[in-house]
Amino acid sequence: MISNNARPVQGPTRRTALALLAGLTAAPSLAAAGGARLYALDAEGPRVGFTYLLDGTPLRAAMPVTRAEAAIDPTNLGAARIDVAMDASAARIGLNFADTALARADMLDTANHPELRFVATDIRTGLDGLETGDALVLGNLTMRGVTRPISLTARMVRTPGLPRYLPDAATMRLTGEISRKAFGATGYPGLVGDRIAIKVDAPLRAV
Repeated sequence: MISNNARPVQGPTRRTALALLAGLTAAPSLAAAGGARLYALDAEGPRVGFTYLLDGTPLRAAMPVTRAEAAIDPTNLGAARIDVAMDASAARIGLNFADTALARADMLDTANHPELRFVATDIRTGLDGLETGDALVLGNLTMRGVTRPISLTARMVRTPGLPRYLPDAATMRLTGEISRKAFGATGYPGLVGDRIAIKVDAPLRAV
């Protein structure tokens, strides 16, 4: 897992891994500046999952995406756009009592803050600790009205037989971890763990 305290890039970044981030757009009309290839979400849409500890047992939750868009220019990494919004009020754990508890004011506080949003601010490749072909996505997550910087690891999961770079279809996977307490979600401290693992799978097709 990559720490939220990302290390500075040492030397020039590698351009060979940039295509793995060419995804998450739900707006095919988005302008492709500088040669960026645009992608649209497949009908299946992205899936956002969370893993947390409940009384020491790992459990999974899911949250639907309401909007997701991005554009990637392989020649200008700093111009990349990634912006994802999620419906916190529709988060589901699969246990009725727990689903209700998620909406509480000391948890997701969905009555006042029904949306979570992640906006990328920087994308880096070639860092120590990253697997080959992975990239580090730095950005801001807003939850419960609180915005904090986080880091996610990005990887393009290709269908066998498709080109490695700028494929016509693939899945982009974002993974990372946050502290719920950092966003003020302090409910059930003796029952629910502080660290929440995030996994986003977004099926993509070129437009």
